[in-house]
Amino acid sequence: MLTRTTRSTDSPRLLTPWPSISNPVVFVLLLASIFFAILALARANVLTFPLPNEDDASFFFPAWNLAVHGTLRVPLLNAPDGIFWVPHGFYLWLALFLRAFAPTVEVARTVGQLTTAAAAVLLVLAYSRICRSRGYALLCGLLLVSPGMIFAANTVRMESLMLLLLAAGLLLHSYERRLAAAAVFILAVVVHPALLLGATLYAVGIFWTEVVIPMHLSRPRVTVKGRLLTMVIVSAVAAAIALEGVYLLHHLSTFHQHMAYQIARKANRSPLKTLLTKRGLLLICEAVFTSAAIAYLYRHPQAWRVFVRELLPLFLLALGLSAYATLGREIPYNVYSYAVLPATFFCLTDRMLSLPFTPR
Repeated sequence: MLTRTTRSTDSPRLLTPWPSISNPVVFVLLLASIFFAILALARANVLTFPLPNEDDASFFFPAWNLAVHGTLRVPLLNAPDGIFWVPHGFYLWLALFLRAFAPTVEVARTVGQLTTAAAAVLLVLAYSRICRSRGYALLCGLLLVSPGMIFAANTVRMESLMLLLLAAGLLLHSYERRLAAAAVFILAVVVHPALLLGATLYAVGIFWTEVVIPMHLSRPRVTVKGRLLTMVIVSAVAAAIALEGVYLLHHLSTFHQHMAYQIARKANRSPLKTLLTKRGLLLICEAVFTSAAIAYLYRHPQAWRVFVRELLPLFLLALGLSAYATLGREIPYNVYSYAVLPATFFCLTDRMLSLPFTPR
């Protein structure tokens, strides 16, 4: 369904072959080693890293009630109309695992979260094949086997599912299914707002490069299967967002109460102090690096065309996610700032260095 396309020699693209790991056996062994490393580290810390906490309860019991009683009401937590801190896509996702295996916290953590996080890492590594160096691939893998990732794999929160959406969208973009990738990123609106800023910047970047200043690069041949895949993904995302919207309208007053509390809690944080944290300094470095890359590549026509069409939207996506993780100031967001974003930037930077640099 996703097929590679032939490239012209003067317009290198994201799917340029990866010569140093061209052997599929080597790449499969890399994926397997990363998967088992995550599995071993997460299982070694099960129910201890971190300890069960208030977030676990707030996000577990709606999914538990949905799996056991078919409702999102949570009278046990004094929430007879449900919990509206976040959208409800994560509850549905987790309820599928609780229904299939057992409605327990251990299943929610080890089956629901761990397998989701591991799948996300494998997809990010598959996307990292745009790199041209085995060292970059191994570094990417090491960044993704980090305390932040193990933390995400061991908590009943939505970070693992967000990582899966991010990885799936990156992979779709690398196969030039940009509309499908944008739809997957925007699906975050029914899971958690962390990806929405990045998804918006990605959509703006795609619109700018495809409509406002088309680069006239060679386009891949769009197959019937490719169109069908895009239609299915976009239709499914539109249906999910519509269902979430209807549910929120049905509980509008409760939604307003819960979101007013969340907004008030986060609005009291000083933006200046936030930017002086480790995450803030990392965000500033990413923004400066992206700006410098844009300024430098603008003077090289061939490299500029490929960068704007293929890499700039992904840099914008990463910057948006980094900005949310920085301003959100929640401990679970460490997985974005210190694992996924550095790995993504390494992949994009290595690909950028292979662009055809011809001065104007």
